[in-house]
Amino acid sequence: MANLHLEALEFVTRTGSYQSLRELNDAFTRLVSSFGFPSFIFAGLPRPGEDVRPLVISNHWPPAWTDRYHEQEYFSDDPVSRWSLTKRRPFLWREAQRREWTKRSDLIAGEAWEHGLADGIAYPLSDRQGGAVISLASDYSFRADDYAQASLFLACSYFRHAAEELTGRSGAPQPVLTPREIEVAHWAAAGKTAWETSEILAIAETTVRAHLASLREKLDVATTTQAVDKLALLGIIQL
Repeated sequence: MANLHLEALEFVTRTGSYQSLRELNDAFTRLVSSFGFPSFIFAGLPRPGEDVRPLVISNHWPPAWTDRYHEQEYFSDDPVSRWSLTKRRPFLWREAQRREWTKRSDLIAGEAWEHGLADGIAYPLSDRQGGAVISLASDYSFRADDYAQASLFLACSYFRHAAEELTGRSGAPQPVLTPREIEVAHWAAAGKTAWETSEILAIAETTVRAHLASLREKLDVATTTQAVDKLALLGIIQL
């Protein structure tokens, strides 16, 4: 276990050296996986009645569970999600599920288990930029360890702030993008070249390049990678 805590501290000290949100995200994924949490989600916190989906910054849930969760509109009935909106301290999923049990919440927990999300820890993170949560999931019922939870809390906090620094987030209004620009950005985030994107969307490669140039200009960045990172943090696309 001592080695895991050292890994967390090493991640914290390296957060300032990553050049892209994807690189940072990959390092964080490796860290939390080593602690026994192969799945996680990082999202802003919605206001009452607001859709949470545009606020998701990094989603490492199983895709089938993400689809099921949104199709069934589970957010408002999920004790873990509800506690994320109001709590200011880390909490175990099982704690929220036990104290706010309903038949529907029991159904949600059971389906999550079937998709490999058996247990977890949620880390609400609030500052002047607003609220967010990083929720870590395990595929088994783990033994809660205070030292491990503290190390992960530190890592989560640094992960969030490093992501904001990488994208230059400063509370500025979101850029006005066209649906096609967002679509092109989505495929760039998936690693597709301009030519591959043009084939997928059935448009000219020069048109794809023009959309990418427009994105970079609107987001005030020099590279497409920086544009993708900034859009991910704004919740417009997901990595």
